[in-house]
Amino acid sequence: MEEVLDHNQEAEQIFRQYGRLLELVAAAQLPGRPEDAEECVQDAVWAFVEGRAPWDPAQGSKQT
Repeated sequence: MEEVLDHNQEAEQIFRQYGRLLELVAAAQLPGRPEDAEECVQDAVWAFVEGRAPWDPAQGSKQT
């Protein structure tokens, strides 16, 4: 059975995997505003993590 991660662990995993890419994209959209770019990435990751409904195996595959 797949281990369920809490929101903090999920966010940390996303930051480890995609953090640098997300920061580069945000920085390109917000040039000269590194604090805003960082906040944008954090807000986006948290919105993603907190907004997802938990996967219910009874409803089928996780794949789309």
